[in-house]
Amino acid sequence: MFAVIFTTLRGVVIGFAYWNERIIICKARDEAIEIIEKKRRVGDLIKA
Repeated sequence: MFAVIFTTLRGVVIGFAYWNERIIICKARDEAIEIIEKKRRVGDLIKA
């Protein structure tokens, strides 16, 4: 019985860690793309 509970909890923790990391990476990527696009616009304004 203990092994089943332990295995289930371990699976839940690993699943949560994977999900959380995936969400953080997606947000970081989106923010980086947004910053790059803003800098590109500023650069275009300076060139004009």
